[in-house]
Formats: sequence, C-alpha cells, structure tokens
Amino acid sequence: MSESKILLGFEISSSQPIYIRLTHTVVTGMTQSGKTTTLEAIIHRSRIRAIAFKIKRGEAGFHNYRIIPPYFKAGSGWQYVESLVNVSLGEKVKYEPGMRGAIMRVAQGGFKSLRVLLEKAERLANDAKREFQRDLYTKLTEYLKLVVPELERHNFSDKIEILEGVNVMDLSDMKVETQSLVIASVLEYASKKLDNIIVVIPEAWEHIPQGRMTPVKLIAASYIRKGAAIGNYLIIDSQDIAGIDKEPLRQCDNWILGRQKDKREVDRTLEEIFKNRPSPEEVMTLPRGVFYACLGNEVYKVYVMPSWMEEETAKAIALGKLTVENVEKPKVMEEEQMWKEKYEELKGEKEKIESELRNLKRLNNVSQNYKDTIKSLTETVKRFEEENKKLGEDLKTADEETEKLRKELQGFREFKDALAKIIPLPAEIAASPRSVVPSEVSVTTEQPTISVQVQRKPLSVTDKDLLGKVAIVYADGELGEEWFTVSNVTKSFEKHAWPRDPRTSAVLDDLVHWGFLEKRYSGKRPDYKVKIKPEDAKIKRLLKVEETT
Repeated sequence: MSESKILLGFEISSSQPIYIRLTHTVVTGMTQSGKTTTLEAIIHRSRIRAIAFKIKRGEAGFHNYRIIPPYFKAGSGWQYVESLVNVSLGEKVKYEPGMRGAIMRVAQGGFKSLRVLLEKAERLANDAKREFQRDLYTKLTEYLKLVVPELERHNFSDKIEILEGVNVMDLSDMKVETQSLVIASVLEYASKKLDNIIVVIPEAWEHIPQGRMTPVKLIAASYIRKGAAIGNYLIIDSQDIAGIDKEPLRQCDNWILGRQKDKREVDRTLEEIFKNRPSPEEVMTLPRGVFYACLGNEVYKVYVMPSWMEEETAKAIALGKLTVENVEKPKVMEEEQMWKEKYEELKGEKEKIESELRNLKRLNNVSQNYKDTIKSLTETVKRFEEENKKLGEDLKTADEETEKLRKELQGFREFKDALAKIIPLPAEIAASPRSVVPSEVSVTTEQPTISVQVQRKPLSVTDKDLLGKVAIVYADGELGEEWFTVSNVTKSFEKHAWPRDPRTSAVLDDLVHWGFLEKRYSGKRPDYKVKIKPEDAKIKRLLKVEETT
C-alpha cells in the first residue's frame, strides 16, 4: 500500500496532476482553509478504510461518511494511568512529588476497568498511615474522578466495524479528556486487529502535545512505528504545527500546509517548505483548497481536488479560470447534508434521554447503597452498646474485688501489729542486769502473698493529634538510646511531613510523668532520654500500636 499513488490535485498555474504516496501525513491550515476537504479527498481516492473523529459541535465535517459508535477499552500499566492524569490536569505528573510512585502502586497487578482503579486509589487513601501518602492517593482519586464518571456517561462499542471510505466516531459531546481516551483506544485496537486503514487524529496539539504524555501520544508512537508494515497510516490534522510533539511529525513524509494568519505560525510553515519557498504574504493569502504540498523531496503549490469534483473543473481552478466560490456542489450533496444535520439533531435528543435514564439508575443505586450503609451502622452501634454494657459490668466486678482485697490487706496489717505486742521476751534478755529493755526483737511470721489486679484505663491516640505523633516517633524507635532535645523530636516530625508544634515539650513531660521517659536539665534546656524501651513497653503491654482501616 505504501507505493500506491493517489491523485491529490493539480499544480497551480500549470494544472499538472500531483500525486502523493500513501504514508503518514500532516495536514495543517487555519479554519476554512480546506483541511477537511483535503482529508476526505485523500481517503476517497485511496479506496481504503479510514477512521476519523468529530470533536466539536457544529463543525462542517466530511460530506460523505458513515457514523460508527465510539469504541473504548481502558489501557493497562502505570504509564497509561500517568498519561490519563496528565490529560486531566494539562501538566506533567513528574512535577508532582511522589505522584508517579503512587500511580505505580495503584496500577500494580493491572486493572479490569478505570472504576476498579478509582476504587483501589480510594482504598489506599483510607488505609494510608502517613499524611503525605494519604494526600497523594486522595489527589489521585480526585484526578480519576474527573474522567471515570464521564466515561460511564457514554455507551461504547466493544469492537470496531468499518467500511471503505470515511467512518466517523462522533465525540463532540465528550470532554477533551474522554476524547483522548477514545482515540487512544482506537489506535490500540487498529494496531492489533486491523490493517490497511487510515486513522485521522484531529486537533493534534491537544492529543499528541509537546512536552507531556497523553493516552494518544503513548499509543501513537507505536502505531506510527509499526503501522506502515501492515498498511496502517496516520494523518495528523491540526490548525497549526506549534505544540505538536516532534517525534510523530518526524515520521511523516507528506506535509500538506495551508493558509495561516499568525506570524509565528507562518514562520513555522515556511521552515517546513524546504525548496521553492514562498513569501510570508503568499502563505497568508492562500485561497481555500490551495496548499503547499511537501511530498518526499519535492514541493508543489497545488489545488486539492474535492472528492466530488470533476477533474476538468479542478484544473480550471488551478489555472485561475474559475474560483472555488463559483463552483456549486451537486444538489444531492446538499440534500444529504440536510438529512445528516437532522440525524445529528435526533441523535442529540436520544443521547439526552439516555443520559437522564443513566442518572436515574445511578441515583437508585446510590439510594440502595445508603440503605445498606445505614443498616450496617445500626448493627455496629447495637454491637458497641452491648460491648459497653458488658465492660460496665466487668468494671463493677473489678471494683468489688479490689475493695475486698483492700479490706483483707488491712486485716493482715492489724494482725501483724497485735502479734508484735504479745510475743514474750526471751529469758536470757529478761535476766540481764544491764538492761530491762530489749535492744532488738526479731519476729518471724508467715505472711500470705497478696495479689492485686489494677486495671489501667488505656489512652487512645492517633497520628492526627500531637500526643499521637510523639507516640509514633517513640514507638518507631526514632528517639534512640541517648539524651535528646525537643529539636530532635521536631526533626523526626519533618521526616513524616508533620508541622512543628510549640507544645511538644509539654507532651514529652507527660511521657516523663508516665514513666516512659526521664528528664534532666543542661543549664536551662531540658534533655530527655528513653526510660522504657518501646519493645519492652510493648511486651509489658504498656504500648500498643494498631493500624486501622
């Protein structure tokens, strides 16, 4: 297919026919320059199948085409997810600290759909132990929420069926992010399952931009590199060259450059015309349908013949004997355009009704979810009430046992005192002339062991309050075994991305009071040292670290 010669049009002034080789192609030009007519002419005369996209409401579009349903299938791998977030934000993920790592963890193991990916990101945000990680996953969740509900709003086909000529997917009611995902899915499907086709990427500066990754850009590079071998080609359609990634542009051998008004874009156009270079004024005044065609090693100024036009008419326009405005389109085309406009109107009404039905279904699902949640919460509250009642009964029993033991202990003390008073003095001491008062009385008694169970009320803290943060630093062993200061604790906070807090010394004093730390002064500065090692505190059940979900 790559050697096929296709009539593009006729050279200005000479009316010589100009042919192009079917290969990757760039078509640029401002609105009303004739870009769409050029695309349709190339596709029509190549006699192969082509997929194009309608991305704006009200755009003129092709004259002879077939509407096909949009196709979408989510990609896989962290690179795809990163490109998805990039197109959502219009920026590079790598400039968001930690975000690429978060994306890798969310995408690890693959995913069946973007909804599954979104739910995993939400779960990781809820399970994150550190505030920094929680913020990353929360941001990623919000980014995905920009795209996933939008995708679920549309009906997509699970396959692509196309005929010879232009096959158009109407994406005009979708956001740019969704359009990019659909176009990327089509490119991937075409690479794997189709051959001898053309795919037209509209507004290339949005979908294959310079400097950041998007879903289309990720797939287009592979499509261009491998496509020619199986007769698959890409046509890059854009109003201008600026902003388009240079890698796919370098793979295009056909450049068809139309009228431009912006001086910078005129200069870029002239840079691509490597011989017989025109003046800026000529580029700015090109008539509709007239382009500079840079084909291989040659450059031509050519009038591109529309697919519906006779060759003699096109030659006359190239020679200046006729103008485009003086040529009437066939009446059948006008009637066809009228019916297509009517179809678009009815299609819009149908999609509106389908969208309302989907919203009603979604509201019904949300209502059921709320009912299930309320039922679950009610059961949880009831269970907590029962457990709290049992704990109250246990506490009352423990108080009674403690009081009983206290009374028994008091009895033993009184018995000991009474016994000491009634024991007689040994005879040798009583007969001694030196003293009538013993210098020492030794009493040996058997005293029962008293076991007292003291219940400590646990102190529950989290990493959201200052005491919890200091407790995490202590539990992780970050305080070490040497003397440390409040500044050392503050530095540990910075490792966790926690802010400084002037109340830190007060919390450390509480830990001293509870016996976990000890304190001394170096001048006026207080120093602290771990008194009970974290591992010993855990063994003695003085410290318990729980991870909650």
